[in-house]
Amino acid sequence: MLASRLLVLLPLILAPLAGARAACPPIELLYDENEDLHEKHTDQNRDCKFDEFVYYVDGKAERAEKDTDFNGTPDVWIYFGPDEKPSRQEQDTSGDGKADRWIHYKGGTPSTQLDDKNGDGRPDATLTYQGDQPERLDEDTDFDGKNDKVTTYQGGKPAVLELDSNRDGRFDVRAQLNPDGTKKLEEQDTTDDGKYDATIYYENDVKIRLEEDTTNDGKKDVITHYSGGVIARKEADTNGDGHFDRVARYENGVERTQTEDKDGDGKPERVIHLD
Repeated sequence: MLASRLLVLLPLILAPLAGARAACPPIELLYDENEDLHEKHTDQNRDCKFDEFVYYVDGKAERAEKDTDFNGTPDVWIYFGPDEKPSRQEQDTSGDGKADRWIHYKGGTPSTQLDDKNGDGRPDATLTYQGDQPERLDEDTDFDGKNDKVTTYQGGKPAVLELDSNRDGRFDVRAQLNPDGTKKLEEQDTTDDGKYDATIYYENDVKIRLEEDTTNDGKKDVITHYSGGVIARKEADTNGDGHFDRVARYENGVERTQTEDKDGDGKPERVIHLD
């Protein structure tokens, strides 16, 4: 199909540019023989080279290509539905000329985003959306074909992070996150029995307390306190009665004293000083 050419300058340009740039229109429109819009070329960074191309069929946008880093090679490809809203987008985020991100749309807003992090052509991360905000991110961080990391979002921000750290197919680490992405607390399954037996608490992204269930009875029997991220005190319930009868105190991370209060009267029966 033959196309006739029409050059259109953006109305925001109120005065001609100096030198060669004055002859470079920021937008070029091409029409077909039926006077329907056929192509739209845009020079986004005003370097006299078109870096965005939109292609039309019967006057409606069908697909587009963008060179977002202005190196002369397209790195974003957009495909439009009958309503001219995006239905699919592909991106080359690594700059190797191949798509490694695929975004699918519903009603013009993203529904899923697939990413190929290791460049093997297969997605290893899937981000799903609820409305226009991310809802869940599933990742295969070691590229073995199995997801081992899941991030759940609230209000468009990461809220819960789950990890399968030993790659046995079960999550053994679960962290609750603050709105700024820092950790609020982290639960760990240290015995690989499917139950979280240790909980680490954070304040301003610094560890302040560790609670452990060392006997696997569902009750925390060892609590370690930290100051500035350094261990300061450790309390233990050695007989499972709910009373922490053994206390160790630390200075600069080094244990200095141990006390035992077996009868729980608040008066230690034994005090040990460590040099």
